[in-house]
Amino acid sequence: MLAILDQALKKLVKKARKKHKRKGKTSFIIIDAQSVKNVMVDGGYQDEPFANSVKTLLGETVTKEVAKRDELHRFKVIPKRWVVERSFAWLENNRRLRKNCERHLNLSLQLTNLAFIALLLKRL
Repeated sequence: MLAILDQALKKLVKKARKKHKRKGKTSFIIIDAQSVKNVMVDGGYQDEPFANSVKTLLGETVTKEVAKRDELHRFKVIPKRWVVERSFAWLENNRRLRKNCERHLNLSLQLTNLAFIALLLKRL
C-alpha cells in the first residue's frame, strides 16, 4: 500500500509541475533533497548531536543557521518560510490530520500523502 500511494503522489506532483511549466522532478521531501544548502532552526537545536545528524542525513555541505534569542522577538520575513506554512495550512483542511492520534508513524505519513494527493487531484 505504501509504495502505491508514493507512486501516485509522485505522478501527480510531476503532472502538476509540468502543467505550471516547471521541471517534472522535484525535491518534495527535504531528507531526499539534494538542493538543501541551509537549515534554519531556533536555539533549541544548537547542540552538537543535532548538527551531526544534519550532516549525516543531508551531507557535509549543509550549514545550520540558529536564530538567536534576541532575533526571535523581532518580526523578520524569512525567505521560503511561506512555502512550509502554506503546506501546513493545506494539511489543516483535513479533519483527520488536525490532531495526530495515530499509533503508527507510517499511518500518519500515508494520511499526509493522501491529503496531498487529494489536493493535487483538485488542482489538475
